[in-house]
Amino acid sequence: MSLLWCEIVFAGIAVTSQASTVERSGRPAAILLAKMSIRSQSMSEDVVEMFFLVSLGVSLACAYTAIALIFHLGRRHVQEVDRVVCGHELSTDFYLLALRVTNYASAFAWRFYARRVKLGNMTGSFDKTFQRPFIVTFWLLMTSVAALIGAVVVGKLYFGM
Repeated sequence: MSLLWCEIVFAGIAVTSQASTVERSGRPAAILLAKMSIRSQSMSEDVVEMFFLVSLGVSLACAYTAIALIFHLGRRHVQEVDRVVCGHELSTDFYLLALRVTNYASAFAWRFYARRVKLGNMTGSFDKTFQRPFIVTFWLLMTSVAALIGAVVVGKLYFGM
């Protein structure tokens, strides 16, 4: 509303809260209010478009950060966890690495999940500073997915993409 008020003031229009004044050109305030309602509709479209762009940006930023963390974790930390869990190092293929990072992060974050996938005894072997990058990567991926779903829903509903 403050942006709309600034536009009205800069356009040389004086409006009170009762809308009883007239525009400087002599048109009645009802025409001015009709213009304001048209502008507010386009502002709501602007807000929807801005939400779409922001959620898409958040999704991409979180995804790229998570991918970088997956590469970092894959070089050092995942191999240590593999040695404890399996007894030997596993493949460093990116897709399998991403699956293992999310699996280990879930086990580090929730004891119920760790017991469910039979990694309950493994979580005690690592301290919290070792577990934190796994958990941060997991939440970045989940935030990325949620923001992407929000952007797709807004895109489908409002823009027909």
